Amino acid sequence: MKAQKFVLMLGLLFAMASTAMCLEITDDFSTDHDYLTSGVSGTVWDGFIYNGGDFATQDASVTVAKAEGGVLNLTSASGSWENEEDDGLFLYLDVQGGQDFTASMYIAEYAWVDYHDIGLMARNGASSTEDHVQHRYFTGWSVNNAIRSVDNGATTYVKTASMDAMPYIQLVKLGATFSIRGSMDGIEYTDLETIERTDLADVDLQVGIFQATYIGNSGTVALDDFRLTIPNVSYIAPTNVNEECALDSTVQWDILTDTIEYVDLYFGTDNEPNLTDGDQFKVLDMVPADIGVMEYVPTLEYDTTYYWRVDSYEPNTAPGATDYFKTTGPVWSFKTLPPIPYPYKVDPDFAAVPEAGSIDMFQGGVNIETYQWYKDGVVLVEGSKYANVTSATLTVNDFTIDDEGGYYCELGNAAGSSASQPADIMLARLTTYYDMDMIEGEGDALYIPDQVGEFNLNMAKAEDGSYPYLTDGKVGEGSLLFDNSDSTTPEAWGQFAVVDEGVAAFDDITISAWIYWNGGSSWQRIFDFGTGVSTESYMFLTPSTGGTVRFAMTKGANVEQVVDSGTILPTQEWTHVVVTLEGDTARIFINGELKGKNTSFTINPRDLTMTNNLFADAQFENDPYFRGRVDEFKIYNYALSSREIAQDYVNLIGGWVCDYEGQDDIVYDLDNDCQITLSDFAFIAQTWLGSNRVYAEVE
Repeated sequence: MKAQKFVLMLGLLFAMASTAMCLEITDDFSTDHDYLTSGVSGTVWDGFIYNGGDFATQDASVTVAKAEGGVLNLTSASGSWENEEDDGLFLYLDVQGGQDFTASMYIAEYAWVDYHDIGLMARNGASSTEDHVQHRYFTGWSVNNAIRSVDNGATTYVKTASMDAMPYIQLVKLGATFSIRGSMDGIEYTDLETIERTDLADVDLQVGIFQATYIGNSGTVALDDFRLTIPNVSYIAPTNVNEECALDSTVQWDILTDTIEYVDLYFGTDNEPNLTDGDQFKVLDMVPADIGVMEYVPTLEYDTTYYWRVDSYEPNTAPGATDYFKTTGPVWSFKTLPPIPYPYKVDPDFAAVPEAGSIDMFQGGVNIETYQWYKDGVVLVEGSKYANVTSATLTVNDFTIDDEGGYYCELGNAAGSSASQPADIMLARLTTYYDMDMIEGEGDALYIPDQVGEFNLNMAKAEDGSYPYLTDGKVGEGSLLFDNSDSTTPEAWGQFAVVDEGVAAFDDITISAWIYWNGGSSWQRIFDFGTGVSTESYMFLTPSTGGTVRFAMTKGANVEQVVDSGTILPTQEWTHVVVTLEGDTARIFINGELKGKNTSFTINPRDLTMTNNLFADAQFENDPYFRGRVDEFKIYNYALSSREIAQDYVNLIGGWVCDYEGQDDIVYDLDNDCQITLSDFAFIAQTWLGSNRVYAEVE
């Protein structure tokens, strides 16, 4: 009922003064109001909460939540809007399910303390778990403006890096797409990041201002000029700036309110100025409108950009008025495909094929009449090795290392031809191997050779002029020692190594090594592959976060995903560490046994930008250098099985380890020694013929 009340209230405001194609509500906080003592009564807001959620730790302390002097002043401590925590401060409006919106706000004053979050949030208040999207304003650690998405109580991030914090912020919903925009002046806005949330596309949402300071320090902020805009005409298709439209595309828009009686449609190939040059672009003139989807079927030509705009008319409801309010919509554009074939990506565009296995590759696209497959520029010929070389699906049989390469398809029709981007197809194998037994080169060009590939490990000089060096190892003749201090200012000292871009550009992967850690500060890195900017793409392994070995990845300032072992790496001893990624599952193994698993790893290493690939150093400049030795570092382009990892470990160490991934199949291992023996039957015998049955009494 609140959502309906909200829409009606907005409609009233719109009828009184609107000249924009939207329903709009604003608050400039010019009327003094204390939300702590009076709630939202007498204001435009629908709700104000803190310490009141289903998952609240209920320790948030809100000192000030007051509109005064033309700004909204907020001060709080010990609250949180992360994961399932929902005891931060939230002042919101109800928005009806399925409605798009733009929420805007100006951050007039912001006092930085650790973990002080402020921003705009769209939240499913009826969800049984915490589900929301935020435009998060957070000036610490170069985050500045960021998306935070909490889905089913789990937090992910989309961060905007290498940019000044923008105090004018927007959170935009368009269908299932949530976007954040920022501005320095409130006039020119920059599109920052987007995230898809299909679960929030059609449900009622609470939309408004959140604030939280996750520790005991009080965070204080002053806010101004809140605005929530809901369009009453929503464009549907073609999507804006779509450059892959077929000639049979239709233009569609949705009428969201029955107050609109007529629409005009402007459509053309000239966007100067905004299709308003007289009526030459008007194709629909004062067409009656009803709630629902309307469409126009244009005649389109190949390889042409088209622009379109919908204007709407609503009656002037003032006494005696007979005219209409005309509202001019935004201009959208789309481009049609060229007449020659338009290829999609080869599917799959990367694969690691088992030895002697086969692979099928599919070439999709538009306007295709003929197909011809190639490998590395050489036309493929039908035979036992290659099948269906002139069709959409190519099969490569009996795969060997000689079959590795770039596979693509040349597509043709009467208008011409075009080729797809090559798919990178490899043999499933060990792709990089540093045995750490020999350093080659001279002067400043020292490196450990890659024994199976082309990615040598290059030694980097520390500030004191020293390099990593060889010492006793676990396997073979040596290991690589990073002889670093545990300084609290690690940037002043550091031995590390660097490997070229492409070393880990796979979908699935295994990374393994023997590690001898000398201990020290948390957040050291065994390796950290990324861009050199801490908040952009990275993939790292740390021996300790303070509580666990962790493997973590983030994509292009996107979602950080982690898998933990549960304990930190032992010190002053050799430990075998393996990380695997297979599909959406990440695993971490310590000394041959599975210690951690995350089935929600949606990022692939190949998706990352990894131009700054470090050993013993971090993308985060204030994190310490690694202290210790590394031996037998290996990268595979596929995920080893838990049994293969255990086998590699015991082949060197002896004894046995438990393959916990297969342990579920042994249901009668009652003494938990990873096998069924007579001792398990002894457990059964102890309770043989035991019974908890209750029978009827016999008189």
